[in-house]
This record gives sequence, C-alpha cells and structure tokens, in this order.
Amino acid sequence: DNEVLNDNPSLILEQTNSNSYSVNFNLSFSKVENLKLIWNDTNEVNINNKIGEKVIDISNNTIVINNLESNKEYYFRLYSQKNNKDYYSDIISTSTKKVNITFDSAVANNNLGNLYVSTIKQV
Repeated sequence: DNEVLNDNPSLILEQTNSNSYSVNFNLSFSKVENLKLIWNDTNEVNINNKIGEKVIDISNNTIVINNLESNKEYYFRLYSQKNNKDYYSDIISTSTKKVNITFDSAVANNNLGNLYVSTIKQV
C-alpha cells in the first residue's frame, strides 16, 4: 500500500482581543508558504476580495491589525498559496467597538462665543 501524505497547509486563526481601532489574533499554522492575513468588510473574503492584507513572518504566532475604523464589522482569515493552490483558514468576524467620548468638564462659551472643552477622555 502506498500511503499518501497530507502536505496541505494547516491554518488556524483565533481572535484574542479587539477595541475601537485594532484586533489581536493568535495564529497556528504548519506547512505554509507565503502566509498572509487578509480582511474585508463583507463575509466574502479571499485573495481577490479584500480591503487589507498583512504578510506574516512565520516566526510569529500573534498579530495585531491596527488603524481599523471604529464601530464596524470586519472579516478576517489566513491565506497561503502552496503548489499553485490557495488555502484559507475559517473566517473570523469581529466588530470594532464604538468610540464613546465623555467630558470631564462642562462645555463653555469663551468671550468670542466659541465653544471649547478643556478635557476629553476616551472611555
């Protein structure tokens, strides 16, 4: 009997954290070439349908994607091409959080009639 060895890449993506502007992931992979994290704002996310991609150094098992828009749904997956075939992880969907701003002090009028705020903090 000739046993066929499975040489297909293994790609696993796991979200660990997110906030208003970024998402953190743990990565698990083996037998990969040209590994990338790709994402889209629809659930159709593949190498031809994406709004972003980041090449992954295979020595890393975590990645952070920054500068995302707040209060928006994103869809992420790992992508690798090997022997002219495309391989994908499952899709991970996540929503960035809405930014809420509170005022530590009251909004007041200055002597020119303009509004100003002395302190702003993000919560």
